[in-house]
Amino acid sequence: MSNKELNSVPRDELLQTARDAGLEVEEQSAYYRCSFPGSPARIYVAKTQKVSRVDLAEFCTEHAAVKEVSVEEAKALRLGKIRGQLDFTQSPETVLSAMKDACEALKEIKAPERKKPAPKKAKAPKNDETEQAEAEVTAAMLAAQQLEETEEETSLED
Repeated sequence: MSNKELNSVPRDELLQTARDAGLEVEEQSAYYRCSFPGSPARIYVAKTQKVSRVDLAEFCTEHAAVKEVSVEEAKALRLGKIRGQLDFTQSPETVLSAMKDACEALKEIKAPERKKPAPKKAKAPKNDETEQAEAEVTAAMLAAQQLEETEEETSLED
């Protein structure tokens, strides 16, 4: 962020905005995670009473109080999947408006459809002849192995 003075917004107001939008709010060690079922996107609200940091993970929204974070910036700052942050240099009202917009945008983001694995080829059902042939092959392999071992033992004795 810039060198401008940061404003803060009461945590309860931000969390209530998320709840009012239908998001699930889960308390974590340093943040509250706001999420919506079926969406990979998240909003992280700092756990302090007066908040001056809210991160948007896996999405960003256009708003005067949202700063976009590029993949390169996130990597350099070790922010992981953060792609936006609320700009607390804006007025508290503008920040709350941005939070509301972010909550609505998050609900629209769906997880990508996963490709279903190709069905496994069905094995041909075994019949009595197949089972008998397999048993004969296994017996022949065992006999050959035993013969080799016997020959090795005989050559070692000589």
